[in-house]
Amino acid sequence: MTQPPYYSAIPPMAMAKLNRAKEHINNLKVEFDAFLAKDPYKFSIKYDEHRTHGTIIVRVRAEAPILRWSVFIGDAIHNLRSALDHLVCQLVLTGKSQIARQQFPIYRTAHAYNSSKRADVKGVCPRAEQIIDRLKPHGEGIKSYWRLSQVDNYDKHRLLIAAVDTPSNMIFKPSSAWKRLIDPSTLILYKIPNPIKDNTKFLSFPIPPEARDENLDPDGLDVTWDIRLLTPPEVENEFISTVFYEFNCTVEKTIRILSRLL
Repeated sequence: MTQPPYYSAIPPMAMAKLNRAKEHINNLKVEFDAFLAKDPYKFSIKYDEHRTHGTIIVRVRAEAPILRWSVFIGDAIHNLRSALDHLVCQLVLTGKSQIARQQFPIYRTAHAYNSSKRADVKGVCPRAEQIIDRLKPHGEGIKSYWRLSQVDNYDKHRLLIAAVDTPSNMIFKPSSAWKRLIDPSTLILYKIPNPIKDNTKFLSFPIPPEARDENLDPDGLDVTWDIRLLTPPEVENEFISTVFYEFNCTVEKTIRILSRLL
């Protein structure tokens, strides 16, 4: 049986899948940055009746297209997982064998891996199989493989849920009025709900008597927003930028190591 010409080892199809994943990731970043450029979240202060306490609230001026971004994320994850499967299939072809149902073996436990991986790598050369074994692509070894596999499987049946969540980095840079009147140690930071709702509490603070006639502006907040994954459990509450970085590094390293045998 003649193999399709597009299974040439140079350039490897695995790299094409990896690059496609990067395109999705970059497109997501571009859209997210464009969304933030519209200044969708503004801060304002509400005071209690006697101005003894102030609360900084978030005013939502634009709704984030979470559904669209979730699809971007799922497509990127699938291409990363698919890149590993293409890599194994290329190794099978290099070994002059036929592609059947081979895939990059990823399992929950080391026992499951050792019991079941043989069919996944049938046809690859012994050296390639040894290298894959050393990578320990299971939940008791290099956990990035298992996490990637689980997120991909989840997205096949249910939509990944993402949200613009609590800022990944908040720096308080108080103005002269804040420095003079408010003790930073008294600030109380609230967890922002998902999705972010208008009039959500962000932080609160007590106001000393000498500051109750002052008009304090929330100009001391320097916030960096990010997208947090809410599902599946393997990546719950992790920021997508961190998850993508982890998965991309794992897949790219795997391709670089095994491509030497193509």
